[in-house]
Amino acid sequence: MLPVVADLARQAADSTQVILTTHSPQFLDAFGVEFPTTTVAEWRDGKTELSVLDGDELGRWLKDYSLGSLLRSSELEGMA
Repeated sequence: MLPVVADLARQAADSTQVILTTHSPQFLDAFGVEFPTTTVAEWRDGKTELSVLDGDELGRWLKDYSLGSLLRSSELEGMA
């Protein structure tokens, strides 16, 4: 079902802003090679900080790893 939801989100994003949040590596992997804009939320000094990951750096990682595997390995937080 996750690939269907990812595909529907991609289609909706053609005409409106779509914001999804997940802790599911499988859902992230459902986006395939067309990865979405990726924002990492981290708890620091008593507050939540959001960081949009740089497309170039993320793209280099995605040549060898899926977005879900980067989430599982905690590498996404290291890029923030």
